[in-house]
Amino acid sequence: MLSNIREIQLHQLSMLKELDRIFKEEGISYFAVGGTALGAVRHSGFIPWDDDIDIAMLREDYEKFLQLEHRLPDSFSIMNHANEKNYPIYFSKVLNKDVPFFDLDLLKYDIGRYIFVDVFPWDELEDWKSKKKSLNKIRRNFKKSVFKKHGSYFDTIKFSLYKLMNRFKSSDTLFAELDRASRALSGRGTGTWGYAMLNDVLTEDQLFPLRQIRFEGMDIPVPNKVEEYLTHKYGDYMQLPDEKDRVNHST
Repeated sequence: MLSNIREIQLHQLSMLKELDRIFKEEGISYFAVGGTALGAVRHSGFIPWDDDIDIAMLREDYEKFLQLEHRLPDSFSIMNHANEKNYPIYFSKVLNKDVPFFDLDLLKYDIGRYIFVDVFPWDELEDWKSKKKSLNKIRRNFKKSVFKKHGSYFDTIKFSLYKLMNRFKSSDTLFAELDRASRALSGRGTGTWGYAMLNDVLTEDQLFPLRQIRFEGMDIPVPNKVEEYLTHKYGDYMQLPDEKDRVNHST
């Protein structure tokens, strides 16, 4: 099991390089978001204590990506609720099964524990603010419906009570409901794009055209006005957080 943060980052960088190559060959556009975009701008690479990679793509490209399992290296696989019923998240992860890794956020769930890259679907959004509350309610119910095999006794009791009160709503049913609700935010010609569940929302001119920025010696795409995106998401993003707030997935 990896424990050295730089070793973790280098494995993830290798994954990103391979995905970048495949996406280019398949005509799939992606862009860095979250901590990966922040690291690229502030550090020209990983945030020193970060241990994951976040990328996003528009829904059309995301659907193409989900069909790419056959193009991935043998050790790579795409994980989402469609192929892993114990996975409690809407977006997908690309795993490298050659490299074990404990993600503390998912420690209680009975899923594969490997190094990963997060992949988020972005939609063209319409009236998303008024619908976000109901969307997140469905998301919370979906997460409650997934059994925590490695959870506490209290987790098991909560799960049992939830299933008793929602006996006709399986995790598959709730995931389908969440997927419909997420797609229902989509509009045409709205000029607003994003992943509403995380408040990651940009106007068209903030997102496009994508631009290239250095990340650990390679060029990766980021939103056109990535500085505005980071300010909206993190505030004064060039200011390093206090050491107590420098958290990641594995510690």
